[in-house]
Amino acid sequence: MLALLFSLSTILTNDGLAVGKDSNAYRKFNDFVTVYALSGYNATNFSISPRFNDLSRQRYLFNPPLLFGFGVAYKGLDLGLTRRLPNHLLNTDKYGKSDYTDFKFKASIQRFHLALRFQKYTGFTLLNYQSSNPQAINQHLIYEDLSTFSLNMDTRFFLKKDFQYGAAQGFSGEYLSDVWTPYVYGYFGGSNVKNKGSALLPNSMQNDQVSISQISGIGCLEFGAIPGAAFVKRLQNFQTMLLLGWGPLIQTKWHRDNQNARTFFGFSSRTDLQLSLGYHQERWFLQIMSEFQFRRVNFTQMNIQQYYYDLRLFFGYLIPVKKHPKIVLDLEERGFL
Repeated sequence: MLALLFSLSTILTNDGLAVGKDSNAYRKFNDFVTVYALSGYNATNFSISPRFNDLSRQRYLFNPPLLFGFGVAYKGLDLGLTRRLPNHLLNTDKYGKSDYTDFKFKASIQRFHLALRFQKYTGFTLLNYQSSNPQAINQHLIYEDLSTFSLNMDTRFFLKKDFQYGAAQGFSGEYLSDVWTPYVYGYFGGSNVKNKGSALLPNSMQNDQVSISQISGIGCLEFGAIPGAAFVKRLQNFQTMLLLGWGPLIQTKWHRDNQNARTFFGFSSRTDLQLSLGYHQERWFLQIMSEFQFRRVNFTQMNIQQYYYDLRLFFGYLIPVKKHPKIVLDLEERGFL
């Protein structure tokens, strides 16, 4: 796949604009490759709600660094990479420094949209921690080695034939009219929260009689399918998209300390929420996109809730393709692209 995308640089030309019309609702940029750059931020915060010692909800904050990334979209395939810049949104003296790696591969095939995503976030701060030293300047407790990790694969199937995800996003096409459709969101993935060498809760909140108070990590594996609805609104050069889904997932969950681990089986829920607003010209576009995910892992004596969200600004440019690779033409002829 990488070889296919990067080989496009040898087959580009400066021909005029030509788009392939695939329905009365949208048109795809069949004879173009879209290159784009982006900036914004990714973040994830989580909270721990202990059910012992009359403890209140403990909130862990990720200090989002600004990001820069780039990507290529072609025939519904989208490959991008983002990395952080040195700047953080919040004061690093109070909230520490955070780091993350985020990689996502996406492919839109007819009414299917497939995505594979890897995320790792490191560096969190326990907010409003009541330390044993009341004279301490910073009442937040910084966890430099606390990290979250997730790897997931998801699929969306849109029920109406006039909905194409690549065109709805604006990277591989654009819409000519308004459209909406129900969809099914299939999800399979795993995640964890762990603190290397130490417990998730500070020493003052631990209880020798409650083993879960001393755990250093929790994790889960989830799978299932949930319903949702997708909407696209076109108004002159502006295009908006909204995806909204919610439903239950089957969940296997565990927690571990330095000596042992315990595994449980249960159910959870998943929210699928995406929003985008784009301004399109003949050969370029500006796009604002935001995505939100919510994950819950509950145990008898402790609940963990985690939020993933991002806000990104894209600038994209369409470069015409003079000659398409034979493998791409073969896949198109078979209906895969």
